Amino acid sequence: MSKPLPAFEVIALGEFVEHSRILAQWTDGPARFFVWLDAAGTAIAPDAFIHKNSVAPEWIGVGRERRKNPEAFPHRTVSQHAKAHAPIIAAIRVAIADGSLARAAVAAYTAEAEATEARGRAAHAGRLRAAIDGQADRLQLEASGQAAYHLREAAFYLSDDQLIHLAHIMDCARRPS
Repeated sequence: MSKPLPAFEVIALGEFVEHSRILAQWTDGPARFFVWLDAAGTAIAPDAFIHKNSVAPEWIGVGRERRKNPEAFPHRTVSQHAKAHAPIIAAIRVAIADGSLARAAVAAYTAEAEATEARGRAAHAGRLRAAIDGQADRLQLEASGQAAYHLREAAFYLSDDQLIHLAHIMDCARRPS
């Protein structure tokens, strides 16, 4: 009776199929395997190697107790033509042939990159709003209540992008040319 095939996933490391590094990866026992796919994500090159890495961390323990993990092993390359890997390589070839897995992987990468950028922009806008609020407090203390009100109102009604753009303009205006 043959061993069941491990599940694999296709991962993209770039926002466009034509310019991404696309790989198929799977885990089998104590090892993680991956193979690079062609630029379109629809084939495994005939000369591509399977890369094998340890799932176990290289080091265990902390401080003086830190030592090499006996279960860990260094990175290795394995021939994709080896009999042991023939079933998983055949399954990957069939699954990636139409390119839909590569397109889905690129879409997932792009969505994650956009979400990360949006979180960063929102955090930056939050810091700008906090700085504007602090400046408005100082204006209030200097008996410039009307100016403080308008400053807070502008910070409240501007979108994150508009606020970041305004901060950039003000920063450029402050620099000597």
